[in-house]
Amino acid sequence: MNNGTKNKITVLYGSQTGQAEEIAKQIHEDAVFGGYDAEVFCLKEEGKKFDIKEIKCAVFVCSTTGDGDPPENARKFLRTVSRKTLPNDHLSKLYYTLLGLGDSNYSTFCGGPKKLDKVLSLHGANKFYEAGFADDGTDLELVVEPWLDGLWPALKSYFLKDKSHITSESREIINNNLNELPNSESALNSNGEQETSVTDLSEKVANIEITENVKKLETTLLPDSILWKKSSLSASNLTLPPLFPIHLEAYPTDEEKVETYQKNFSFPVACGEVMNAHVRSARVLTQPDAVKRAIEVEFDVTTEYKAGDVIAVCCYNNKLDVDWLIERLGLTKTADQKMKMKVSSVAPKKKEVPPYIPEVFTIREMFTSCLEIRSVIKKPLIRCLVESMSNLDEKRRLEELCSRQGGGEYMDVIRGNMISVLDILATFPSCKPTLETLVQHLPRLQPRRYSIARYGSNYVSIVFNVVQFERDSNHLSPRSGICTGYLEQLLQPMIEQQETEISLHVKIFPTKSNGFSPPPNLRNNLVMIGPGTGVAPFIGFLQQRQERLATNTEAPGCAWLFYGCRHKERDFLFQDELDKFKRENILTKFCVAFSRDERAPGGAKYVQDSIKTNGEEIVSLLLDTDTVFYVCGDARNMSKDVRTCMVELIAKYTECDMESALCKFNGIVSEKRYKEDIWT
Repeated sequence: MNNGTKNKITVLYGSQTGQAEEIAKQIHEDAVFGGYDAEVFCLKEEGKKFDIKEIKCAVFVCSTTGDGDPPENARKFLRTVSRKTLPNDHLSKLYYTLLGLGDSNYSTFCGGPKKLDKVLSLHGANKFYEAGFADDGTDLELVVEPWLDGLWPALKSYFLKDKSHITSESREIINNNLNELPNSESALNSNGEQETSVTDLSEKVANIEITENVKKLETTLLPDSILWKKSSLSASNLTLPPLFPIHLEAYPTDEEKVETYQKNFSFPVACGEVMNAHVRSARVLTQPDAVKRAIEVEFDVTTEYKAGDVIAVCCYNNKLDVDWLIERLGLTKTADQKMKMKVSSVAPKKKEVPPYIPEVFTIREMFTSCLEIRSVIKKPLIRCLVESMSNLDEKRRLEELCSRQGGGEYMDVIRGNMISVLDILATFPSCKPTLETLVQHLPRLQPRRYSIARYGSNYVSIVFNVVQFERDSNHLSPRSGICTGYLEQLLQPMIEQQETEISLHVKIFPTKSNGFSPPPNLRNNLVMIGPGTGVAPFIGFLQQRQERLATNTEAPGCAWLFYGCRHKERDFLFQDELDKFKRENILTKFCVAFSRDERAPGGAKYVQDSIKTNGEEIVSLLLDTDTVFYVCGDARNMSKDVRTCMVELIAKYTECDMESALCKFNGIVSEKRYKEDIWT
């Protein structure tokens, strides 16, 4: 394609955690690789780096935060283009498409992206390709990948054909993907021979020193892995994704190394500086025979926190995983040498070293604190790994898994089993990627966010569960959460009290508010629903309520808590604190359900059973505009079941049908009187 005004694309993103930004930048990179004149900007840069009225072709990528709200860096743009004073044809020159990211576990799915789509359309913008809305509650890739596959043919149609036919044609494209962007994919026959050439990887081949230990790794460690599942594609021609050159180069240096965490590069969710917090205490909240081990850790802090705040914990990959990866790549001898990273002299313009990579680093540091080595491997990396393989059977299998025809197998085998690059390397011995390949393709190691439980003028505490998954035939090693596993291992000496003086530190920082905080006035009724560790933020809510009641002169509203766990004697979190809140009338109603204990007839098994028992009063509170409901905990089952329960109760006690009840419930959500802080 010829570069020029007619082939110019502007990629615009609004992102809260960085995920939408990552997708937008990948689209930009793909566009440049495909021959387009492309730019990428954050929506907050409108009026500074771009003028939306002057853009003719735009691809929007927008995420969702809170309960359907647009990300913070997109709100000003939305307000600007939503002004009622703007004429209806204000954006009539603009042809656009939009990819929205949301989570159906929340009451409002993709609210921010859908509002953006509506506003653009209302002001005259034309859609050249149907919008896609990806669901993190099921799997973003289920929508993102086919949407991206259809984007390039739609852009081709936009630039080549009469724009009056774009909308109808884009619907056909997104369903059938009839056209293909030339020179962006390679087709292979059933023998694995390439039929269409593409821009190849850098000529540089991995310079791997084969030590005695690495030679032992030259066999399949996971011979029964599902990665070897018999494929229906074994005799098919395959269409592979684009193969992008590796544009990074690592090299040794004698420069002084400054100890930083990810170069102190800021995180999108941060609203303050990273601090190396001293661990004041740590305790296990559950009994040894509990199914899950819950730990509370308390940090000394200098920043003042309040009930409802969330902190992020900077974490590190498991040492055993890192050591294995270094050895598998043949980098043991150089793992602790000082290195620098630069952009290759032959790389396209605008390429850069990821900003979170330290100026001077070691390979061990890179794999320990910078990269998500346990993340589910994505197709572009699989495509690169294909080029590093010498065994034809192994090569063919990875080609199948990253091909367009293998989309179903990728979702079933890779995403369905949470397969990482470690598992790929343990299954296919001939796979020998370079360090630069992994740095370029693995995502940044992200902090994990935790709601504050207890707080004071100089301390905060958080609660987390530790669940260990045993090693199986598909994974290199037993697995636990990256951050919870790191914290548990770090805190174990303090928990066991094997040492009299222990000095432990954890890097934490405050995050932007998600709106999940107590109501501003004591007169508001407060209904909290939080089974398991979902009760943690409500300890802070009740602590704040206690402080306010001590100086309050007006009549307070009620405070209800619905809590649930498996066993009263094994995993009842904060039992003493909650019982005290109830005795002192800080908590006016406290309902507990034990799902695995024997129950009296009619006894509650789950929190929704307790809610149904109090159904008439719950509906009265739902319809009272002075009441705010808060739900915290598991998104996969609990939050959906509680939501369904609320709608059913509204239908029952207001004597209306389910459709009308759902409408009433959605109104309560839109009034910000039903808030959720949920996770998967």
